[in-house]
Amino acid sequence: LVGSEMCIRDRVWTMPSERTFFNKAIYKRALSRFWIIGAAYAVVLCFLTLMCGRYFSSDFTEVSEYVSYSILSNLTRREIIAAAAAAVVMAVAVYGWMFRKTSAAYISALPVTREALLISSLLAGLTLLILPCIIAMLVSLLLYGGAGSPCTPYLLCSAAAAALMNIAFFGLASFCTVFTGNAAVLPALYVIALYGFVGIEVGIRYITEFLLLGVRGDTGWELAILSPLYYFSNGYVGSYSYALPLTAIYAAAGVILAGLAVIFFRHRRMEAAGEVVAVPVLR
Repeated sequence: LVGSEMCIRDRVWTMPSERTFFNKAIYKRALSRFWIIGAAYAVVLCFLTLMCGRYFSSDFTEVSEYVSYSILSNLTRREIIAAAAAAVVMAVAVYGWMFRKTSAAYISALPVTREALLISSLLAGLTLLILPCIIAMLVSLLLYGGAGSPCTPYLLCSAAAAALMNIAFFGLASFCTVFTGNAAVLPALYVIALYGFVGIEVGIRYITEFLLLGVRGDTGWELAILSPLYYFSNGYVGSYSYALPLTAIYAAAGVILAGLAVIFFRHRRMEAAGEVVAVPVLR
């Protein structure tokens, strides 16, 4: 009898544990708590679509190129600006347990791996950001995408660009979240990451303008493409054939940043909740 108990104990002890990267309960909990943010974001996108409705009131067969440019420079630009704001708001919400010591201690005690904690919250935030893009696309097609309407491809491209930029912005916000334990510092890091490359180039150019004769510091910025919000909001993009591949590249960069966030989060001190800098080496 003693031998059989020892055998059973050895089998239990040597049984390999399954390492999960997703937890359905955490995902559903985030959806049920923060759906109101996604709903508000959907209302904003639908409102932006209605604001751009005046561009569909002309004869599409004659001004299709004008319609294309108008949607690109107005609807898509405004949707991307709204996506940048919605991403950081969603990050503060779904990652709120990283910013409070009691919540961090509670969620750390759950029998869930760190990867599952972050990935489940990340996927919940992405769901609440991408669903409003789909809703806004359906509303715009219902209002302006009649049978044979030339504007339908532009509406679809605009929705696809907004959805891809949501992935990019939320990946960046997730990456910034890992390095701080303060909800007020996260937006500051996020803005610095969005405009950092343009800011560096502005500083270098204006210093060079004072040192070198004939050099101007107010020309177009070469590093603007590395600051997507600045790049789109200042009208650098001129056609959908260029916008969609570019937003896809930004989305891929967002996925990479989200993956790096998962890697760094494995070594993050959970007791750093509430601190300005959560990674000691960055102090």
